[in-house]
Amino acid sequence: MRRIMDKAFGEKMPQFYFVFREKELIGYMFLIGNDKMFRAFPWLAIDNLDELPMKIVEPLMDIAIKAWNNEDGNIINADGSITEKSLIAQSYKQRLENYRHGTGRRSENECR
Repeated sequence: MRRIMDKAFGEKMPQFYFVFREKELIGYMFLIGNDKMFRAFPWLAIDNLDELPMKIVEPLMDIAIKAWNNEDGNIINADGSITEKSLIAQSYKQRLENYRHGTGRRSENECR
């Protein structure tokens, strides 16, 4: 895992983000992009943005949207269907809008 994380750089997959408050880990966002190439990470993306305050969520969502838009090609799903990577960027945009309206995330006073 560490070798993969050490090779990560901005605007290309994979990307790994950690959010700390006073030395305590409160958040994370992993943008893998290829679960076949990086077998140590069995997801395309994973995060806990629904638990974080919007002042942290918005910049991380912007990073995710840009990263997925920069990825060309498609993903072959477990059932054999195909998903364009740009659709994942669109799902992050929709998720951000939902969060802005208070849907799908903790309220600000319950966030980490």
